[in-house]
Amino acid sequence: ERQLKVLVFDGDDEDEAEAKVLAVEVDESDDEQKGELCVLNLSHLAFENHKTVKFQGQICGVPVLILVDSGASHNFVSQKLVHMMGWVVEETPMMNIKLGDGFRAQSQGAVKGLELCIGEFKLTPNLQLFELGGIDVVLGMEWLKTLGDMIVNWRQQTMSFWSNKKWVTLQGIDGGEKELVALQCILSKPKLRKPVELWGIEQKKKEEGSELSNTQQRELEEVLNRYLQVFEEPSGLPPRRNKEHAINLIENHGAVNVRPYRYPHHHKNEIEKQVQELLAAGVIRHSTSSFSSPVILVKKKDNSWRMCIDYRALNKVTIPNKFPIPVIEELLDELHGANFFSKLDLKSGYHQVRVKEEDIGKTAFRTHEGHYEFLVMPFGLMNAPSTFQSLMNDVFRPLLRKCVLVFFDDILIYSRGWSAHMAHLEEVLHLLAQNSLVANKKKCSFGQKTVEYLGHLITGGGVAVDPNKVKSVMMWPIPKNVKGVRGFLGLTGYYRKFIRDYGKIAKPLTELTKKEGFKWGKEAQAAFDELKQKLTTAPVLSLPDFSKTFMIE
Repeated sequence: ERQLKVLVFDGDDEDEAEAKVLAVEVDESDDEQKGELCVLNLSHLAFENHKTVKFQGQICGVPVLILVDSGASHNFVSQKLVHMMGWVVEETPMMNIKLGDGFRAQSQGAVKGLELCIGEFKLTPNLQLFELGGIDVVLGMEWLKTLGDMIVNWRQQTMSFWSNKKWVTLQGIDGGEKELVALQCILSKPKLRKPVELWGIEQKKKEEGSELSNTQQRELEEVLNRYLQVFEEPSGLPPRRNKEHAINLIENHGAVNVRPYRYPHHHKNEIEKQVQELLAAGVIRHSTSSFSSPVILVKKKDNSWRMCIDYRALNKVTIPNKFPIPVIEELLDELHGANFFSKLDLKSGYHQVRVKEEDIGKTAFRTHEGHYEFLVMPFGLMNAPSTFQSLMNDVFRPLLRKCVLVFFDDILIYSRGWSAHMAHLEEVLHLLAQNSLVANKKKCSFGQKTVEYLGHLITGGGVAVDPNKVKSVMMWPIPKNVKGVRGFLGLTGYYRKFIRDYGKIAKPLTELTKKEGFKWGKEAQAAFDELKQKLTTAPVLSLPDFSKTFMIE
């Protein structure tokens, strides 16, 4: 059994600058019970009391809510948070945990080596896994006893102690401040309690997505079975269509020929393998063209390689195609009143478009062992997005803005009512089959009441931020340079319509991208933290009903 003897100064004058050093003494008995932990009653974890101080901290740049609790014998981290963030867990013996109300629970596993920051103070505690309710991390006596003499003022929620040859003061979160939410509560997306909350949508999706009756399920399967060819693996080249990719160069410009790069030995093997696969698929052929662009390998998330052609030199002398690319916000405005959704994703979309015969030679690329050219539209060409969007608009023109939205190879079908939705789905599948376009069934979803589309969650009730994208924002580390700031602003700016006064909040970060130089300060940190917090509490936006009168505030 451990005993903590604490002398706490709690003065009546809240403005008093000085407080006396309290004495901290920890007595440990020799016969400590193995695996026995004592922590406070978990029902009080989310609230301040006279024995605890709450802090806003960070782990790996990710905001977390921390409780310092003198009634806890060890340090703990939310088991749910650890699993969601993918942090490494070390196996430990099963531990018996005694709660403040006498209840006993068990836990196993610990996280070690994670750097925890409270302001500028850094520590690396061993954290036992346990379900902590509304708190991410609990720091108990295991950490407190390492600090030596301390000043604790419970009323002012401050802790001061000597560390690394200097006096450190940590300011807790005052109960009067705006309540902060634990990260694990955000990522777990509990059920909606208010209409404006975002985090119940994923659960709602699961509940509603499985609500199709047996009759509806049968009708859906009948429609899909009539168009099985739409989901079959493509074989050979796509057919000739009115829309084929053209590469128009500026007047009187000669052939573009860039010497190939030097490749490491293991890259050469991978390039040869992928070239053989493209030849076997009929996508490329041997070339004698005077054009040539180099090959580069880009590592994918699963550590495999993607072979890309560096067409930058060719793109510089290509005349741009000004075909309009849809604005996502305008696409979503069309969805008012819809309550059933299906999403289709085309398989290797660009490779379903032919290159014009006279322009095939311009796609030529050279590797260390050969010269090849594309028969279908490759990735990386300047006007490829415009060509593809133009083809999709032509194919679905009779249905656009009536029951279909198309953004490149992402097709969304939306309808009011089940019967209408089945009719619309069949029309779309018929057009795909008629134009020999192939969809990837693994990435498609049918007859849903909630659907993810272009980074948004869409329901009959409105549009919300996709929680998976919010998770990326929450995990974004503190930027170390201008590139990091631009990346963060690019990600959050995509959802700026969900954040009131986004431009004002982001201004300190925007200033860092200017030529004056990068200097991270308190204002930038505050804006960084506020944007993260705003995005995690983003509202569900209603879809506009254009039959009604709009009032501008």
